[in-house]
Amino acid sequence: LQDNDEVQRKGLVAVSYAIGMSSTEFCGAMIRESSNMIIQGLPLLARSAHICLQDHALKPLFSMLMAAGPPEIRIRLRLHFGSHIECQYHLNSFGIPSSVVPINADGSLKMDEFRQRLEALKLAEAHEEHLENLLNQDTIPFPMDKDVISGKGVRAMRHPGTVALMKMVQQAKPRHDAASRTEKTKICEEIVAAIKADGGRFLRRKNGCGGWCEVEEDMPREKVAQGFRNLRKSKKRKHS
Repeated sequence: LQDNDEVQRKGLVAVSYAIGMSSTEFCGAMIRESSNMIIQGLPLLARSAHICLQDHALKPLFSMLMAAGPPEIRIRLRLHFGSHIECQYHLNSFGIPSSVVPINADGSLKMDEFRQRLEALKLAEAHEEHLENLLNQDTIPFPMDKDVISGKGVRAMRHPGTVALMKMVQQAKPRHDAASRTEKTKICEEIVAAIKADGGRFLRRKNGCGGWCEVEEDMPREKVAQGFRNLRKSKKRKHS
């Protein structure tokens, strides 16, 4: 959760749902410990915590325990008592819809939602493991905005770094057209140096792993030169 931007921005609302548990299974000490963990321990912005219990007879006891707790916990902690339907109604009144509680009104688990969340977690873990493997292989997981991508297709041409390169090529085209062969090479090298000085890299797909790597030493200059050639071809097509 600490990696989720939306949770960090809006804050965490925790729900402890103990309907069907006995008082010995869910005692006041557990409330204090879980509250401290939510409010103080996690590296998250905690908005509130809601604890749902079934036995109304426990209300005076837990209310007393809450009153004895520190103010920063009391103002964020809410106790709800009743059946599944009653507690879900109480949560609704605080803007927590029943759809986010993975329990049906009869107390049974919503297995379809549980499986969906489990699959989402597995996919996230697999993606994180894949990125770690790429880093261990000295592989770049994905291009940054300032990087120039080598390759054909719309994705490569529309990447921000490639677009920035083509703008530089267009600006330098009049000087490049009037330059000698040696001067043209120097202009290409100047553009490559400007891209790298701004933090950009010239990347290509790395075979077999789905990651990226930097191109060979002469390839960046050839990429720029190809940009000038493409502009000349485009101009000829327009006038033909």
